[in-house]
Amino acid sequence: MELDEMKNLWEKTNKIAEKTKISEGKIIEMLRKSYKGAMNSLLSLEILGLIIILPCATIIYCMFSFWNLNAIYGVEVLKWTFIALCIIGFFWQGYKYKFLKGIKIAEMNILEVSQKVLRYRKYIINEAIAGTIFFIIFMIPLMYFVYTFRFGNEIIFPLIIYYATIFALGVLMILFLYKKLYFNNIKKIQESLAEIEEFQKEIDE
Repeated sequence: MELDEMKNLWEKTNKIAEKTKISEGKIIEMLRKSYKGAMNSLLSLEILGLIIILPCATIIYCMFSFWNLNAIYGVEVLKWTFIALCIIGFFWQGYKYKFLKGIKIAEMNILEVSQKVLRYRKYIINEAIAGTIFFIIFMIPLMYFVYTFRFGNEIIFPLIIYYATIFALGVLMILFLYKKLYFNNIKKIQESLAEIEEFQKEIDE
C-alpha cells in the first residue's frame, strides 16, 4: 500500500512539475511575443523611412521650383542642404534597419540583446536631437527669407505669430512622434527583456 501511495504521489509530483514547466514556457513565449511586436513596429518605421525619405527630397525640390522660391536669396542653399541630408538620411535609415535585424533574441542571451537595444536607443536620442536642431536651423531662415521676399521690412504681427505657431507646432510634433513611435516601443522591448531575465532567474533558482 505504501509503495502504491508513493508511486501515485510521484506521478502527481511529475504532472505538477510538467504543468509548471509548460506554464513557465508559455509565460516566456508571451513575453517574447510582446518583444517581437515592439521590435516589428520599429522595423516597420525604419522601412517606412527608407521608402519616403528620397521622395521627400524630390517633393521639396519640386515645391521650391513650383513656388519659385529659388529666386529668393539664400533659399537655394537651404534646398540643396535639405536634399543632401535626405540622401545621408537614406543610408542612415538603412544602417538602423540592418542593426535592428541583427538583434536576434533566439540566438543571443538577454544581456547581448539589452546592450544592442540600449545602443539603438542612443541612436534614436541623437537622431531626435539632430532632427530637431535641423528643423530649427532649416525653418527659421526659410520663414525669414519667404517673409522678407513677400513683405519686405514690413512688420505684420498676425503673420509673424502665425509663422511662430507653425514653427512651435512643428518642433512639438517631432518630439511627440519620436516618443510615440520610437521611445514607447523601445520601452516595451526593455520591459519585456527585463521580465524575461527575471523570470529565467526565478526558474534557475
